[in-house]
Amino acid sequence: MICDVCKQMLENQKKSYWKGTYDLSFEHHGDELSLRESAEKHCCICTAIWWKVGKLEKGENIPNSPGLATWEQRCFTRASLSYVHQWKVYRLDFRLSPLYNSERAGSFFLKPKGFEKQAHRHRHEITNSTSTYEVFRLAKNWLDECVTSHRMCRHWIEGRYVTLSHCWGLTPFLHLNNATLSRFEEGVELEALPKTFRHAFDFACRLGVRYIWIDSLCILQDSQEDWLYQSAQMDQVYNNSLCNLSATAAGNSTVGLYSKRDETQSWTDDVDLKTDGIPGRDDLTSKQTCTILDLTFWQRIIDEAPVNKRGWVLQERLIAPRVLHFCHDQIAWECWEKDFAESRPDNLPLHQLTGGSVIDGNRLKGMIPSLNGKMLREARLGKNKHGEQITIDEHLVHAIPSIYCFELWKRVVEVYSKCLLTKSYDKLIALAGIAKIMSRRILNGKDENYIAGMWRTYLESQLLWRVDPVVEKGKFLLHSARPEEYRAPSWTWAAVDTPYGVRYGDATDYGQDPKKKEKSLFIHVDKVKLERRTRDHFGIVTGGYVVLKGVLKKIVIVDSQRESYTRYHWQLKKDGKLLDETYKMIYLDAPKSDCPGVVDRQDGKKFVDGRMYCLPAARDRSNLELEESPQELICLLLQAIEGEPGTFRRIGLTKISRYHPKSQEEVLGLSTSEDEAKMPCPWDAVAKKHTIRVI
Repeated sequence: MICDVCKQMLENQKKSYWKGTYDLSFEHHGDELSLRESAEKHCCICTAIWWKVGKLEKGENIPNSPGLATWEQRCFTRASLSYVHQWKVYRLDFRLSPLYNSERAGSFFLKPKGFEKQAHRHRHEITNSTSTYEVFRLAKNWLDECVTSHRMCRHWIEGRYVTLSHCWGLTPFLHLNNATLSRFEEGVELEALPKTFRHAFDFACRLGVRYIWIDSLCILQDSQEDWLYQSAQMDQVYNNSLCNLSATAAGNSTVGLYSKRDETQSWTDDVDLKTDGIPGRDDLTSKQTCTILDLTFWQRIIDEAPVNKRGWVLQERLIAPRVLHFCHDQIAWECWEKDFAESRPDNLPLHQLTGGSVIDGNRLKGMIPSLNGKMLREARLGKNKHGEQITIDEHLVHAIPSIYCFELWKRVVEVYSKCLLTKSYDKLIALAGIAKIMSRRILNGKDENYIAGMWRTYLESQLLWRVDPVVEKGKFLLHSARPEEYRAPSWTWAAVDTPYGVRYGDATDYGQDPKKKEKSLFIHVDKVKLERRTRDHFGIVTGGYVVLKGVLKKIVIVDSQRESYTRYHWQLKKDGKLLDETYKMIYLDAPKSDCPGVVDRQDGKKFVDGRMYCLPAARDRSNLELEESPQELICLLLQAIEGEPGTFRRIGLTKISRYHPKSQEEVLGLSTSEDEAKMPCPWDAVAKKHTIRVI
């Protein structure tokens, strides 16, 4: 159902106004209480908005002057309505008041009825629990269809066993260790195990499956030897299973798979949309009956559910051929070919919202480079001012491996780097199974090409990952840090932890700028050396380095102490002098751990040198086809290691604006007083390159 506020807004355009933009705007709920009451009554729009509100914290410095009491301050939520020609639908977007920093609160498609080949229909009436026969029958139908009809999935039916993904949580429960091993060998009563496990046993039996694999019951939790061996087999365990049962909504193992729900609720709602005054619409009628589709639906019930925030679970989700999600009020399905949800009829698409853009069919389990990788790349690069798709590195589309393969890995890393891990040193091992699948089935490569979360092919460009600065409630967040124990070399993204994730480098060979024939890559990886605990190329890393060829520049990093995105900046030191130009596009990997150590500072009477250097690496060509101006210059930020000549560690990344070509030339140009020969690393005067070892 939809509440009266939403109904009046959409059917009668109540509280609408036009603010000169290409959409129609509305005042929505006047206060937080009104929104919450509508959500509690199961308004399909307000429920999604309320979920977003629950994830945010109230901002500070809220305007309270009577002179500023505009509709933006008065109204808790506001909406905008536009027509999207690409999808032939109306798009409805919501934002919150300045109390919540005007955050995006929800996006919906209003899909006119009549375009579908068949009418929307649900698979069954809503029952009072996800444990009912009707729900089981639906899940069994999904499984049977996948096994018999899906071309990509039906070949992967190796084992007649299921697996379980679950959150351990903080509540202790019986698990396998050396002390309980004999008890498990004799047999454990079901009542001794947590509810999630008992529900998983029940569902497996209903499927007619005799065996189940659960990590806490199949791996000795206090044996490092068994853990190392079993963790290296995860790709086989999950990939060869019949199906992975996911306790998606459960925060711990006592919650269970099954959940009760309100059988009076409505999952799909229609509205008689008043279309007068909506810019760009095709239909000239004043009313259209539309189905409301929540674009954050999959994100809300699947992607950001408790279990899918765990690092190990992402691997289980991607590797298993099929995943059955037990959500808070319904079940959902993912396999390598299709996504389904109990509340979505088959003929209603599962659009997804990514960075404000709508993507159709861009599924997380979609791992086909020529299809899913291509869609990801086109969505990321976007279109130019003429509406044409931007294409870069077309010569790599048909390379082996294709550029689209790396686009899939880029997504994996960016999702995984936001996930939580109970034990920090699991960062690489919890990704090993996915890496093996990528290496052997998608990249068509050799295991030795895997380099601590990256790949040897096009490694120069992958070194240019970054951690974006975050400012919330007017404060600069020190959100990223390095682990206390060594986990990976500083040059890989796996060396830092941040709940906001990393931005992975755009894998490419750079080559020559196809328009200007200028050099785009300024570094070369001369050597890679990794030390691992075992012989497994995907296992735990204990040390390593890369040797780069490039031209170092001495710089100084400054901490302005400002609570803004430009808190840190750097200046170039050339010919022994500190230049006035400041560079503010700086992305520090882990300021929480590295600062103030990288900042030049006065410690009492003693001056402390931050030992910082800039290494010009490449031109960012993401806007190559938009205009003829120079592109941004990307540089690595490195800190010299005391007592180890020629050795550095990565501190971050910086960019020099394409609108400042003279500044780029200043950084790229050689000094007049032979500064290059004075750097703390070998200088080849003939090749005019430094040899830089980064650990």
